[in-house]
Amino acid sequence: MGALVILVSFVVHIPALFLDIFIVINLVFALLILLIVLKNQKTVEFSMLPTVLLASTVQGLSANIMTARLILLDRPAFDDWLITPLSRLLAGSGGIYPLVIWTVLFTVLLSIDQILITKGAVRTMEVMARITFDVLPGKQMAIDTEYSTGKIDQDEANAKKEALQMESDFYGAMDGTGKFISGYAKFRIVIILAVFVGGLLIGTLLRDEPVIDAVKLYTSLAMGSGLFFLVHSFLLSLAAGIAITRTVHEEYEKLCMEQ
Repeated sequence: MGALVILVSFVVHIPALFLDIFIVINLVFALLILLIVLKNQKTVEFSMLPTVLLASTVQGLSANIMTARLILLDRPAFDDWLITPLSRLLAGSGGIYPLVIWTVLFTVLLSIDQILITKGAVRTMEVMARITFDVLPGKQMAIDTEYSTGKIDQDEANAKKEALQMESDFYGAMDGTGKFISGYAKFRIVIILAVFVGGLLIGTLLRDEPVIDAVKLYTSLAMGSGLFFLVHSFLLSLAAGIAITRTVHEEYEKLCMEQ
């Protein structure tokens, strides 16, 4: 289903206004996920977290593709309420100098999101999933031992095993979702470069725009669109990282209480 949505975003033409609405929905959805993660006391109870993270990632990918398509194909008529004003703000009115400053700052923000936030969250999910699967047989044997010694009855043993299986499924799903989030962050860089390089070629070769004007225009548009999806990716990575980090803290507290 996600692949179909991404494929449709390549060919379906939507007005810039609807693109703005779609981008806002994506940002609100990602923010809502983060707020739910912060509100839940036990992360495992939010069993739909991997699914909603994946859905938001697919939505972000499709919106990113639609944005690049509109900028490259409909640049003379592209005038939305979000990306265009932000791009004009980044371009400034003082020549190329403000744009160079914003380009450096945008590169720093992109590096922080890619290297620190996203990579850290994905690595944490990988490690947590690996640890969970490694200790799963031992925990199951411990439950069997408690049942055989009479400490718990059959219903309690089954309940503990179901909770254990739910926990392992949750971490496995989060690990898989982390791969999509990491791929989304890398794909976003490709889209930014495609908007800049493709726009520069189209503007100078097909629309006879001056090189300096084309560089200024498509650099600002690439950064303007990239900032929205940078925030979107940051919210998703932060939600996933907080969820897994909180779970590690919960497991540590549980281990301390058992000892």
